[in-house]
Amino acid sequence: MPPSMDPSSPRFYDPDWQAWESPRKWPQITAVVVLAAVVLGLLVQTQFGTSTTLTTHKSVTSTTFPLPGTAAGQITPLSFSGNGSTTTTNFTVTGGVTIFEMTCTCAANFAVALRPAGQPVQVLLNQTRYFTGIQGLNLAHGVYSLNVAADLKWHIRVTQPRNETPITGLHDYTGTGPAVVGPFALTPTTPVRVVVTPTASNFESLTYLPANGGPASTPFAATGFVFKTIPAGVSTPGSYYVSIANGGYWALRFNA
Repeated sequence: MPPSMDPSSPRFYDPDWQAWESPRKWPQITAVVVLAAVVLGLLVQTQFGTSTTLTTHKSVTSTTFPLPGTAAGQITPLSFSGNGSTTTTNFTVTGGVTIFEMTCTCAANFAVALRPAGQPVQVLLNQTRYFTGIQGLNLAHGVYSLNVAADLKWHIRVTQPRNETPITGLHDYTGTGPAVVGPFALTPTTPVRVVVTPTASNFESLTYLPANGGPASTPFAATGFVFKTIPAGVSTPGSYYVSIANGGYWALRFNA
C-alpha cells in the first residue's frame, strides 16, 4: 500500500525523515567528468596548438607503460598477482628508478604498501574499487616486499628501467590518472606546460626521478584546476623520468 499523508496513519511518510541522507549526486558527478574532459581537450587543442617542431604527441592510458626498456643492461621485470589480501615474496631492487604498475578489479578497497626489509612500510596507494595506474619511485638498493589489501584479483608489475636515451625536442603527453613518462633531458629552466583538470582527486603533483638514481624532487604540487608554464626546476641538467600523481585529466608539454 502507498504511504499515507495522514499524520495519524501508521503508514504516514514524513519526507524530513530522510533529510539527513546525502543527496545522490551521480548525475552531477558524471556531468562534471564529461565537462572536464571537454574543457581539457579544448585547452590542449587551442593552447598547445600545433608546431612544425613537434616530434611526439602521446596519449598515455592507464595500461600504457611509457618505458620501452630496450637499452642494454635491462633488469628483468617482476610480476605479482593474487586474489585477496596477502604479502608478496621478497624481491631485490638494484637501486634507482623503480616503476610499479598496479591493477585491481576490486569492488571495495585496494591498498599497496612497499616494505623495505626491516624498515617501516611506504604506502604506494590506497584506493577504493577498480584501479589501474602507475607510480614511480627512486629506491635504494635492498630487499623489499609488498603488502596488498584487496578483495578481488590484482596484479602488480615492477620494472627498473636502465640506460634509456633521454627524449629531446618538443613533446606532448595527455592522460588520465597516475602515470610515468620519460626519460627527458631536462635543465633547471626547461619549460614545462602543465594542464590539470582534477576529477577523482583534488591534489596533483609532478615528481622528477633522476635516471642516475639520485634523490627525487617534487617541484610542482597543487590543488584544483591548473593551466600554466613553469620551469622544470630540477637541481642539475640530466635525464629524468616524470611521475604524475593526479586522479583526473592532465596534459604536459616538455620542450627539452
